[in-house]
Amino acid sequence: MQMVKIPTRAEIRQALIDHGVDAKFYKGWESKGRDWTNGMQACVVHHTSTASATEGKGAPSLYWAVTAFAPMAVANQLVGKDPGSNWYLSAGATYHSGDGGPWSAVGVGVGNVLHWRAWGIEIDDPGISKTINKYQIEQVARTLAALWDLNEWPEDGSRIITNGDWTDSGPFLGEKNYGPYRYRKNDTLRQFYDQDFWRNEAKKYRIKKQMWDGTIPRRAATEAAIARDGANKATWRVACRLYDLGARDRMPAELGKQKCPKGAVKNFQESVGIRANGKPTEETWIKLFGKDKP
Repeated sequence: MQMVKIPTRAEIRQALIDHGVDAKFYKGWESKGRDWTNGMQACVVHHTSTASATEGKGAPSLYWAVTAFAPMAVANQLVGKDPGSNWYLSAGATYHSGDGGPWSAVGVGVGNVLHWRAWGIEIDDPGISKTINKYQIEQVARTLAALWDLNEWPEDGSRIITNGDWTDSGPFLGEKNYGPYRYRKNDTLRQFYDQDFWRNEAKKYRIKKQMWDGTIPRRAATEAAIARDGANKATWRVACRLYDLGARDRMPAELGKQKCPKGAVKNFQESVGIRANGKPTEETWIKLFGKDKP
């Protein structure tokens, strides 16, 4: 079995920010759930089967996800339909996966035994057709990439599975035989969004070597460089951060030559649902760097 990492709650939050998620942290999320004493060894993706979960309605399952298993959350994350509705509910391990297994790769047998080792994602969706939207796919993928990089999961992506995969076991989890709970979970969307789909989407947002040096640039310095159509450390750091997050395809030019990539800034703003004007606004800095620096 691969070496297991035990991430802290602060590390989880920072990894999510570093991978550019549009994060809404539910009040008290950092204290909910159990510590990952067995390591965060996998992620299970599922959907809510909520008929009212349609575009323009955010995350109608939020109340259920917070209260149904209180004081635990139903899952670590609930991904709504619209920008600003990607909710992180529990930084610690929580109930989600239910009965399934076995899964030898993460050291569990049969039963309701996976939830203390696997991050749980619920996508707010009716679950009757190919209706998970672009926003939801990106937010799930960025989260998966963050956890993959943080926990150093195997490069084949085998720790990313659907709820139906866990229930059925067998070839879905690298096991010779199906488990006793096969078909327990009617994972209706697996035909459209299977484990390979999520693994491939997550690969788009993984960070191998970060270009950004970790220093948050001042917005004022960025604005000054834009005003004179020039380059400085601030504009270079903006470009590096956008490149790391996958919002800019081209590698930044060397320090002193890299201007502010206003087009990439605008694309990033659009992707996280804030005013898209290509300018270094306070909202943009919070989404891009985790906090503002005027």
